[in-house]
Amino acid sequence: MVYNASRGAVSRFLKNAAAEFDSLNLSKAQVRYNDITLAKIVTLVDKEKERKKVAGQYKVDLVSLFENSEKLGVVCVYNNKGLGIKWFAQRLRNTPSSRHPNLDDVESVRAAFNIIILQDIAVHLGGVRRLFNKRDYKKQVAAMESSLLYDTYLKWLVNSAPLPDSLQIEAYYNENKNLKYKDPVKVLIREIKVLDKNLADSLLLELQYGLDFEDAAVLFSKTNPSRGGLMKPFAKGKYNELGKIAFTLQAGNISSVIENLDRSYSIIRLEKKLPEQYSPFNKVYTRIESILIRASQNDAKNNGVEGLFKKHHIIINESFFNGENIEAN
Repeated sequence: MVYNASRGAVSRFLKNAAAEFDSLNLSKAQVRYNDITLAKIVTLVDKEKERKKVAGQYKVDLVSLFENSEKLGVVCVYNNKGLGIKWFAQRLRNTPSSRHPNLDDVESVRAAFNIIILQDIAVHLGGVRRLFNKRDYKKQVAAMESSLLYDTYLKWLVNSAPLPDSLQIEAYYNENKNLKYKDPVKVLIREIKVLDKNLADSLLLELQYGLDFEDAAVLFSKTNPSRGGLMKPFAKGKYNELGKIAFTLQAGNISSVIENLDRSYSIIRLEKKLPEQYSPFNKVYTRIESILIRASQNDAKNNGVEGLFKKHHIIINESFFNGENIEAN
């Protein structure tokens, strides 16, 4: 505990100390690389990336690539032994693919392989110093194993959760359509939006004397001029003052000039009000499916964990966590 607590006081020194330790151990192991072979590895990886890209894939499986590659020659000398690419492939096999290095050039290959060699050295030193028999080491390994097993168990529970069928999805839609899948009343309007107040006033006067609204929108509006200023239908609560005024109009009515928050000016005409309607089932099918899948996965996790408690007769005294006094039986 004292050791762990004191690490904070020397944390700024640890990075340099670790780098010196790594450099010293690589030197002791007499690690020397063959730059020609490293260049071949870079070429090999680049070709595989291009091949994957053509197939629409972007992740290179370094383990398979290295294990199935032709002899590239000695990659490096380590403790007076020549190592080939397959030795590194075997070490990478023990590393999650998400943590595999990017081998873009000779230096990145050298750095990645240095880490693999240093890991090998660390395991050897752990054995020499009997680290594996120490209590703290065993405690950390046990905690990691427990966490890994628990995460794997939860993943298995999630993957084994039953998927909803179309009948369940339709039933959920029918049960919730009034609450979740009902579109409110919306308005469909056309807008003439301009940046000059005098122009807006002039256009309003022209409209009152018979100028066609759509023609004016085509000529002057900043909003969808190609379709005569037509906007997408919207519900109450959108577009500030413009939205409020739109819901007060009758079909065919034209508003007065509206000043917008962005200092533009609008004149709108209500085309029609769209009544409340349900979202089409086919448009919300995938969304409902996702909801039911998540619910099924959560049920599987909860039931699976509760099942373990029952199997091993584990009883949790909830009152203990509420701060109540507990008397021993």
